[in-house]
Amino acid sequence: PAPQADVLNSFEAVAQAHSVIVTGLAVNFPGGSTTPTKFWEVMMAKTDCIREVPSERFDIDAVFDAEAGAKGKTYVREAAFIDDMEMFDAAYFGISNAEALAMDPQQRLTLEVGFEALHSAGHTKSSLMNVMAGVFVG
Repeated sequence: PAPQADVLNSFEAVAQAHSVIVTGLAVNFPGGSTTPTKFWEVMMAKTDCIREVPSERFDIDAVFDAEAGAKGKTYVREAAFIDDMEMFDAAYFGISNAEALAMDPQQRLTLEVGFEALHSAGHTKSSLMNVMAGVFVG
């Protein structure tokens, strides 16, 4: 079999031999879904989380063109946005402000939500310091 098939077969064998226990959970989705409960409520209410680009993100008028395909422009004025993306606490994660500004916002979000999941599992920042562990995302 192909190498990918070997990996999948290995995962399936481990999954069949061992139970998987989820001990921590965290989310941050559009619509203010910052807890699993809130996310569930948004989903059950069939809430439309699409809205016009918030002015704090960027000036949509500067990049909008109703004609699809206009170079350097977008023909879409709306999307689903996560609130308070600018509220990242760089110092908490040992990251300089300059480095945080250069990071992709998705990296910052991954750090925050990952830590929240660990926290909900009962871990603290001090209990995780110098621990030989890895986090795999993807």
